[in-house]
Amino acid sequence: MGAFLRNLYKLDPEYAEANLQGQRLRELRQALAKRFVRALGESKLFVGKVHLCIAPSGRGDELDANSTAFLTEILAGVKTGLIHPKAIETLVNADALVAAQNLADAGSRVALVNGANRRMVGNHWFSHGARMAIDENLHRRSWRMACTAYLLNGGAEAVPRQPEDLAKAVVRLGGT
Repeated sequence: MGAFLRNLYKLDPEYAEANLQGQRLRELRQALAKRFVRALGESKLFVGKVHLCIAPSGRGDELDANSTAFLTEILAGVKTGLIHPKAIETLVNADALVAAQNLADAGSRVALVNGANRRMVGNHWFSHGARMAIDENLHRRSWRMACTAYLLNGGAEAVPRQPEDLAKAVVRLGGT
């Protein structure tokens, strides 16, 4: 949620931290976390376990606000019975890529899910910016992900894309 919420005020000044001490931004952050928990609880297809990696900083910053929102909503979902306590495990300060690899090594079927740039698979993993962003860091650390992203994106430039472009790229590369 980081950069997306952090820069929302540029599109709508209502979400500026200075406006109402950031209340609108906190409300939106909480609503996003609540929607995640509701989607998890209402899912009819999901039969596994979610391992949610969060990284609070302890400095009262954006990392703490995001972590607090998710933890609060997960707890509420468990208390109300929306999600079963065993359906989710929160991993604090865990490396998502390492956690996913450890689960796969132990025989679990794993999908690593990350909020990502809708215009580029891997976002800007090839550039100098966003050193702390998970999407870029996953692609910097995995040559397979970097190569796949490069091929699916048709290069390393962010260009406007149509909703069907990713599916077409997968077919073009021999996938289904």
